[in-house]
Amino acid sequence: MFQRVNIHSELKKERERIKENEELLLQSFHAVLKEEENKDASLLKRINANSSEEAAVNFINLQPQNIFTINEIKNICARYRLRFLETRHLRYPLPYEAFIRIKEFEKQQQVEIKQFSIMAPAEAFRLDRKTDPLLFAHLGNNRYYLVHQWGNDLSRYRKMLMFPLRNLYTLLATIILVSFAISFFVPKEWIVYDSELYPLMYNFRLFLFFLISTGSFALLVYIGITRNKGFSEDTWNSRWI
Repeated sequence: MFQRVNIHSELKKERERIKENEELLLQSFHAVLKEEENKDASLLKRINANSSEEAAVNFINLQPQNIFTINEIKNICARYRLRFLETRHLRYPLPYEAFIRIKEFEKQQQVEIKQFSIMAPAEAFRLDRKTDPLLFAHLGNNRYYLVHQWGNDLSRYRKMLMFPLRNLYTLLATIILVSFAISFFVPKEWIVYDSELYPLMYNFRLFLFFLISTGSFALLVYIGITRNKGFSEDTWNSRWI
């Protein structure tokens, strides 16, 4: 009535069943991997493209602290001498973590972002140097969403060091201040050696101030012209590095 069980045959059946399940699992894994590769390829194409198409983003689902206007971005770029350019101008590939953040953002918004920009020092667009970049997604209407940031923070002294290069007025103000400090605070013995000329020291200091200020301005203008350097407020979104 009941047939006897051949354990050897049962072992072979079990092996085939496990093998079949493993093959199905492996096929599913390859399918998911292939889908992710296609998504990454599509995303990479959009990152390197020059598109003017704007995505329809639902602002309700966004974090307000990560939304910035073009004026806010421009002011920060001018203050710290940064550039704000499309990602296609970056000299090195984005880290994979940035891809993950973009895909999470697009999944949340149920939309494909067509335009991305990077805020970083000019070296990031000229050399293969990963210098403190911020990745933004274009939201339209001159609004941008901070998707990801990597690298190290900027030096706390960068704002002060880049102040003279912000615009013409800050350059002139810096030259005048430095020239005044050198001319009127250096010991008088450094300016004249004859004590009989001390009553004319004020005139000597004014003359020294004139020499330092005009000489410094002329030198900086020459450097700016020969090296094609501009003020931060003019070059913050220029692709000519």
